[in-house]
Amino acid sequence: ELYLLLSNSFLLEHLDLESCYDIHCLKIPHFLSKLNILEVQCCKMLQMIECSAPNLSTFNYDGPLIHISLGSSLQVKKMQMTCAIVPNLLHYASAKLSSIAPNVQTLFLTHFMRLVLAFMYSNSLIC
Repeated sequence: ELYLLLSNSFLLEHLDLESCYDIHCLKIPHFLSKLNILEVQCCKMLQMIECSAPNLSTFNYDGPLIHISLGSSLQVKKMQMTCAIVPNLLHYASAKLSSIAPNVQTLFLTHFMRLVLAFMYSNSLIC
């Protein structure tokens, strides 16, 4: 259903998907040439993102580590990935991001493991 909606949205410039629990695979077709921002957050069943939009410049993702392919999106200059309790996010970034977004200029990587541990530690001090 989402693919059908996207295939009729030629002028779409910004796509923000949040809490879409029934999406397993997100495929963005190449003919969405105006799409420049893609944001995907809290789509817990999502296993793969494939984006072929040629002018994508910003990609933001919040969720577990999954397969991400931005096709020939050499325009991606800004990327943000937020993954909760994923200790190997830095390794994932160093191993995969050069092929996902080879021309990225601004990269934000966030994981909450350290924050959760710090909170638990400070909370135990208060008790």
